[in-house]
Amino acid sequence: MTPRNPARRAFGYALSRWRRRPPAPASSAAPDVIRRALPERDGWRVVLLADRPARWHVQQWLRTFFHDDVLVFSAGFTPSRSRQPGVTLKRLTGLPAVAAELRTRPPADLVVDLRTAPDDDAQRDAWRRLFVSVAADGAYVHRDLARQGAPRPNGWARAVAALTEGTPADDLERALVAATGEVRAVSGYAVHLKSRAHYLKVPDRRADVLGTRAPELSVELMDTVPAAEVTDAPAAHGYDWDDPTGSTTLRFTAPAASMRHYRGPVHILSHAAAVHDSTLLPPSFGYPTAPVPLSVLATDVTNDYATIPTSFERELPRVSGDIFDLNPAYHAHFGHFITEVPAKLWGWDAAKAAHPGLRAMLRVPPRYEPTYERELLYAYGLREEDILWQPEPARVDSFISCTPLWQAHDRFVAPTPQWKDHEPHWFHPAVKDAWARIRSGLIDPGRTPGPRRLFVTRPTGMRHRDCRNAPAVEALFEEYGFTVVRPEHHTLADQANLFADATAVAGFGGSGMFNLLFAEQVRDVIVLNHEAYRARNEHLYAAALGARSHTYWSTPDIPQRGTKHDPDAFHSAWAFDFARNEGALRATLAALDS
Repeated sequence: MTPRNPARRAFGYALSRWRRRPPAPASSAAPDVIRRALPERDGWRVVLLADRPARWHVQQWLRTFFHDDVLVFSAGFTPSRSRQPGVTLKRLTGLPAVAAELRTRPPADLVVDLRTAPDDDAQRDAWRRLFVSVAADGAYVHRDLARQGAPRPNGWARAVAALTEGTPADDLERALVAATGEVRAVSGYAVHLKSRAHYLKVPDRRADVLGTRAPELSVELMDTVPAAEVTDAPAAHGYDWDDPTGSTTLRFTAPAASMRHYRGPVHILSHAAAVHDSTLLPPSFGYPTAPVPLSVLATDVTNDYATIPTSFERELPRVSGDIFDLNPAYHAHFGHFITEVPAKLWGWDAAKAAHPGLRAMLRVPPRYEPTYERELLYAYGLREEDILWQPEPARVDSFISCTPLWQAHDRFVAPTPQWKDHEPHWFHPAVKDAWARIRSGLIDPGRTPGPRRLFVTRPTGMRHRDCRNAPAVEALFEEYGFTVVRPEHHTLADQANLFADATAVAGFGGSGMFNLLFAEQVRDVIVLNHEAYRARNEHLYAAALGARSHTYWSTPDIPQRGTKHDPDAFHSAWAFDFARNEGALRATLAALDS
């Protein structure tokens, strides 16, 4: 082997030492000026995008952030100072790959696009993709064609500055502009100062990313429930909606569930949202397999990022000790509580055994007195000292949360009836263990047998889904021996005993019907709904309990608009359509088992 030239070896050694040497200050350089314009940090996270023509600009930025973490995406060259401490090199293959990489990392304090963009549209596209990855009080920076004496950036940067005056192109740009405090021109760069955070949405199926996204948060997998096939549920019949004779057998795969222990600062906000460092954690999303993660509290900016109300972006009081998550999507809402909380209880026993001081947290409104919530948790086996009724957002440092075993999504609209399109509606068979335990704690074995047929009604004049001819519907069911009930007039224990002996349960779709979990002997479930009401809890209860389900559809006063969730249609008033449904409904009622 030919020996290496001593002169080249000496030069290489000197160059290597130079790359590791802190540079001399250059306070007038643009990177130094931009750094001073931002709040100082203990350590900076900087992202640079550069093509070959920008290679000398890269050196300037690397000198300025010599002691910091710098991620460089380069195309066509290797930066000369790439061996300096804290530098990571990635090949620049395209903006989608850059955006995907940034989703695996903590928010960047600076994202700097040094590429020679061919036109304003290319710069705009990069801003749209990458600005969400910048931390609050950070900045997005790109090269600009600043003219001499120009009071504002030119080209695309001037167009973005104009956006701050209220002319965004679409919803995404509106959201990005709302998070922009100011656009400045600095020595050939346009600097977009960020004023508020965008939160990465991390649902249960992507939880592994937290290892790199949230390095200050320890995430331990405590337990799992394996996936399960549901193939033997009785037929579900849907009447007079696209397929008047249709019936189908419910078949789906219930996904695996996980119980995780989060150690580190976690902010428990509202509507089940749990946040750590601009990241919405898995407990924030009530629908584990939804294609786009949805948090009730958050407003989506993209499929991957959202914002939260600014009122929650503050210091929160600290709650000490180990906390178990039992927060539903809506506080003090019977329907959400009765479906979501039992579906999270599967990990309680193991978590309590591992952490004897563990307390279950439920967010409740201030001065709210929990009644049915307390009854259900006591029936499951919790004691008052095991429960934390939390009236305000709080910070916790030890948080245990379970994937819910129930998903009856009401945010999706399909072109065919969703009782036929079962995904994303599913239950995990393991949820029935929690129901059985709750029933055993509430139902009196010495009770007087209750009615065999129940019709669950709703009062007229309701703000949501008012059935305008409910009395006529009640009268029809009474003809067939149904007892008309209003479950909310009873304690939870009384509701459980009322439903325990029913073999047929019918009613208007909604929370009152969720008492089906107490109906140990039910064989038929009859649901009356309007076509814009998309939740499918009753269908899942029927399937889990081995009952046939029958659904009769009517037209809402406000029809569904478009293919997205329409809250006005979802909550619309309606009338049961006798002309359309009475004949088939009477045939079903006449055929019920006695």
